[in-house]
Amino acid sequence: MNALLQPLNTTDMAVLLANDGLMRLQLSLRGETGVLLGQADDGNQLLSASEGDVATMVMAYLAQGGEPLKRAVALNLSQQAFLLLLAAADAYKMSYLEDLLNHTVSAANLTAKSLARAVAEAYESTDLRWLLPFALFRSEAAQKLDVTSALAELAEVGLIEVEGVVLTEEGSLFIDDLMYRKVIADITSLYVQDAALARSQVMFIRTEQTLWAVQFVDKDAAVRSLTIDEACELMVSLLIQKDEPANRSALKAGPKEGPAGAVSKASNCSQCGHQLATGVKFCVNCGTPVTRSAPPKAPLFCKHCGAKLAPDEHFCAKCGKPCD
Repeated sequence: MNALLQPLNTTDMAVLLANDGLMRLQLSLRGETGVLLGQADDGNQLLSASEGDVATMVMAYLAQGGEPLKRAVALNLSQQAFLLLLAAADAYKMSYLEDLLNHTVSAANLTAKSLARAVAEAYESTDLRWLLPFALFRSEAAQKLDVTSALAELAEVGLIEVEGVVLTEEGSLFIDDLMYRKVIADITSLYVQDAALARSQVMFIRTEQTLWAVQFVDKDAAVRSLTIDEACELMVSLLIQKDEPANRSALKAGPKEGPAGAVSKASNCSQCGHQLATGVKFCVNCGTPVTRSAPPKAPLFCKHCGAKLAPDEHFCAKCGKPCD
């Protein structure tokens, strides 16, 4: 009950399924205790759950269709430019569906005017099956999208032509992929860090071929392609983000010594400086992969004569006996 009433970490999740159903979940964690609030047929339901349980459940939906392609595309955009990309994908998909219904074939030509109209409709829409309305629904503060400046940014990063609203080859590949979305999982975590409330948000978009992770930081959006394992690591890192009171006490008491008197130092992200939880592979603040130096290996000695052994040596150079 403490995890629900006095959580150290609260994570709100919205999962748009492949059948267009919407699943809402809230995970509250305090230490090793977790409580999951979800919706059942007969109303809300409380369950005991860990971050691993929730990550496994959500990843089961994102993993549908098998291992996704790992693309070399990595975009660092403003949130405005990213939202306009979603609007473009929705506009192309709408044009495609209209052609199917009317038994026609037409070239979907985007203009600044048509995009502005699509954006305006998205702000009024409650149909979360579309990318932009879903993203606006999950946005903390949905500011009015400036189509002109967002178009200029997309041209600067090479997704559209500088003149007009014509997708480049890279932009076409990205939009075509987003059109065929299967599952979207938005994970927003609130936690206490340095005695202040902190917020982390990642949106996972699973298409037929790719699993995209969109990391929102301030007014920016970092878009990357992930494998299933990488996405699971990022999700667990997001769910367990917290600043334990015990950790703060330990820091005041002085550095903690590990085996052989080694001092354990907190590691920080090399990109943004955010403090990293133990064992994570991605920074939950900016999405940068975590690189850790491997600990030095302890020297080995022959169990027969005590001579020091060289790395990967199978026989002792002094006595000739096997090193096993």
